[in-house]
Amino acid sequence: MASALDMSLDEIIAKEHAGSGGKSRNRGSYRGRAATAPYDNKAKTCNNCGVLGHLAGQCPEPPQCHACGSTAHAVAECPHREKACATCGKVGHLKAKCRQQARSVEKHVQKTVLPAAPARKANPVAGKTCNNCGVLGHLAGQCPEPPQCHACGSTAHAVAECPHREKACAICGKTGHLKAKCRQAQR
Repeated sequence: MASALDMSLDEIIAKEHAGSGGKSRNRGSYRGRAATAPYDNKAKTCNNCGVLGHLAGQCPEPPQCHACGSTAHAVAECPHREKACATCGKVGHLKAKCRQQARSVEKHVQKTVLPAAPARKANPVAGKTCNNCGVLGHLAGQCPEPPQCHACGSTAHAVAECPHREKACAICGKTGHLKAKCRQAQR
């Protein structure tokens, strides 16, 4: 199977259209809202097979482990789950399943090939709170602060390696975060 990087967008769209019998494979809604445009998934890379043009829910390939790509097990049972990726350095997947390169291809296709999406709000994140620093007006992906553990707030480790992950929050009593990161305290 040719890689999404070796295929043109026209080839991917033609292959997707042929595989669907000419019918749209768009499931039509997300949380009760109608899909905004017929090209929504054309610049998206499948998290299952890595091909540009469809999402994992519409993938014709058998389900793969999101950490290593094997079809023999799910990510929860993956023996490679704790290894670091050679491409991005993050723990939880190997180079074969790294999304870093796929995201750059998606952005390139969205900017150069696809027509502009319908206009949205001038600042779609104006009322949103950053999950990293807790400040209104931006999201964690654009946060100027160093990445913090979502459980305890430390910048020394990610949530997967957090020594406090199993402790209960003093505010809500749930595990997975401490009071410094409790969303109930922010209300």
